[in-house]
Amino acid sequence: MKFLITENKLDSIIFKYLENKNFIIKENITEYYFLEDESDRSSKIKIMKDDAVCFIDYDLIKEIQSFFSVETNTSKDIITRYVENVLNIEVSRFYLANNFNLWIG
Repeated sequence: MKFLITENKLDSIIFKYLENKNFIIKENITEYYFLEDESDRSSKIKIMKDDAVCFIDYDLIKEIQSFFSVETNTSKDIITRYVENVLNIEVSRFYLANNFNLWIG
């Protein structure tokens, strides 16, 4: 069975999915980090405070892409909007963290 979901509803569904991941948001003087666990040393999402650049872990993109059957760019766009809503900021640009961890420090 196929369902037709509008873009607005898709955002809402994926936002809820991301909220249910219960990210722990840590921050230091220059960055915000979205961690899956308090003991994590790498983050799924990292935002630079001074210029609002967002780094998204490629594994998170792939998780959203495969779970919701959406394109990579759609996953990236929705995760970026989620970050903007959670932190009440406007992301200036984004990068995928491909094949490396985003280390906290």
